[in-house]
Amino acid sequence: MKVLIVNADDFGYTSGVNRGIISAHTEGIVTSTSVMVCGRAAKEAKDLFRFPQLSVGLHFQIIDRTLEEGLRKRQQVSSQKLQEVEKEFHTQLKEFEKITGSKPTHIDSHHYVHGHPQVNDLFTRYYAAFSTPFRNMKNVKLITDFQGMKISKESSRGSVSVTGLLHILSKLDNGVSELMCHPGFVDSELRTISRYAWQREKELRTLIDRRISGFIHRSAIRLVNWRDVLVSPTSL
Repeated sequence: MKVLIVNADDFGYTSGVNRGIISAHTEGIVTSTSVMVCGRAAKEAKDLFRFPQLSVGLHFQIIDRTLEEGLRKRQQVSSQKLQEVEKEFHTQLKEFEKITGSKPTHIDSHHYVHGHPQVNDLFTRYYAAFSTPFRNMKNVKLITDFQGMKISKESSRGSVSVTGLLHILSKLDNGVSELMCHPGFVDSELRTISRYAWQREKELRTLIDRRISGFIHRSAIRLVNWRDVLVSPTSL
């Protein structure tokens, strides 16, 4: 069986992004979202209870940009810096619970900083304590190809068109997969803080296109959210 979680990152970034994510859920195939509790519109996550089929997780951010860059480059960090990361992680978890009234259904991170082994260990320990799944656990395949900007000079990824997403879905493996996406409406705030702007609206148009939902139905792909997925300890 092919099982797919479609997670919209960056809820809370701006109000326009939030509106786009909700539209991608109510009109399209998005089943899950991750909240940036430090975002300008994070408080709007208090209303996400109105969408019971949408799982809501934490999109962990490293506030210190220099530290974030080092983690993205997979540089070794000092024990002092690692303690700062752990403190920030728990601060954001508390803020998430304060805003939403519940614990996160899952955890991922901005710019995939938990790909760093030391941050990944932090997520793993939280999973051991609370059974909260996190992005790219071994039994949930992460799909990053739905991307509107080239990741590097060597990367050819960049298609967020209907044709591009249909190609991704046609290659879906058996088992559970997570499709990472970033839908949203462009507002004035987004233009000032992110290079990834108009691409979000293109993602949104694709995610709500009936050709996508039709293909999923015909292909017997089961759309689920993170609450529907049981992640066992053997996945670590």
